[in-house]
Amino acid sequence: MAVGTMATFPVFDAWAQQEIDYTLHAKFLYHFTKYVEWPEDRRAGNFVVGITGNDELYNTMTRMAQVKKIKGQTMVVLRVKNTDDPSNCHILFVGKSKNAALPGFVLKIGNKSVLVITERTGSIRQGSDINFVINNNNLNFELNSTGASGKRMAVSSELRNLALRNE
Repeated sequence: MAVGTMATFPVFDAWAQQEIDYTLHAKFLYHFTKYVEWPEDRRAGNFVVGITGNDELYNTMTRMAQVKKIKGQTMVVLRVKNTDDPSNCHILFVGKSKNAALPGFVLKIGNKSVLVITERTGSIRQGSDINFVINNNNLNFELNSTGASGKRMAVSSELRNLALRNE
């Protein structure tokens, strides 16, 4: 399933926001990798997805990693703690319960090629590259393509066009 078809997947109603099925987030996350190019030095070895603050997404991504690869690389899913240095990750997902740790993670990552994905309003301004949002009861995302390109990652125009907002 392409990101374009998922960009307006219904969450159903307002109360569902509190009981979100993170399978959809996992599919988005997986498909984002088709629209982002990491630098040559990050295209060998394992493709590392770090997750903090969301056990459901961690479990879903771990199951996905058993059957899927990303760009020919074996997907490895790690739990990341606030004290960890996530700069070895290709993707770092910071769940809303750990959003307070986002500035620290961004500082540790610096200009290393880590795509930071969040799910809390205002996270783009705190250093997130992609932020999940609920818009009209649909799961969508905001994009900070400038931030990603500053970390030597190329974001495709298709992903920019699918974003609810691109800063």
